[in-house]
Amino acid sequence: MHNGRELRGQQGFTLLEVVVAITIITTLVGTFAPLILSSIERIHWAGKRTQALYAIRSEMEREMVLVSGTPTDVLITKTNADGTVSTWPVTGKLISVRKIDEEERIDEFLVSFVVSKE
Repeated sequence: MHNGRELRGQQGFTLLEVVVAITIITTLVGTFAPLILSSIERIHWAGKRTQALYAIRSEMEREMVLVSGTPTDVLITKTNADGTVSTWPVTGKLISVRKIDEEERIDEFLVSFVVSKE
């Protein structure tokens, strides 16, 4: 059991010190809250963007395996070290994959050119 003399020697915080500390903490939280919320929103946006990218890449890979694209002739040109130009005609398939958003706009667009082994 404590007697009165032991309590008199102990020191604590005054009500004013506690109020000032709470005010400072509240100000700091209020200052950084928009930054934290903005960061969380950007993290969510980046996650959705990554999921969309994986989905469209998966679709592109599927189309490339099936080689289901538009037959296209491409002329590849290269300038050699001696300044001469070499060209090679290449026949392949142009594959494109689009993802349309809710407002009927192209949100994602990937294009690839596939040359068969034949």
